[in-house]
Amino acid sequence: MTARPAARRRVKAPIPATHANGSLPQAAPEAAADDTELLQACREFFAAECLVRLWNVDRISEAAGEAANARWRTLLGQITTTPAQTADGARAKVQAALIAMQSAGVGESDDPVAAAAMAALGDVLGRAAA
Repeated sequence: MTARPAARRRVKAPIPATHANGSLPQAAPEAAADDTELLQACREFFAAECLVRLWNVDRISEAAGEAANARWRTLLGQITTTPAQTADGARAKVQAALIAMQSAGVGESDDPVAAAAMAALGDVLGRAAA
């Protein structure tokens, strides 16, 4: 097997669900205009993360993996710069940040700052980050 491109990320932790039942956040009807774009970007980001994980275990082609990785990065930038207006938007944004940190290997070292950030994000989502 050939070496993986540097763009690939190793992720050991599962993707955390935003809600206890595993559903993605949805904007409430009265708040739909506030976080619709942010929530859509988060849903697309979560889908891109799944594709990148498939790429990392050679389940999809290099071309599809590279495209998913590029989309992942674009969406993360969009999520980062879009302010959350609702609680669901904030939860989705925190989930995306936690996934990005896990994908980057943050928390796999003995860095207490990284561990604190991962724990805080996990707490915001209502459970400890693994």
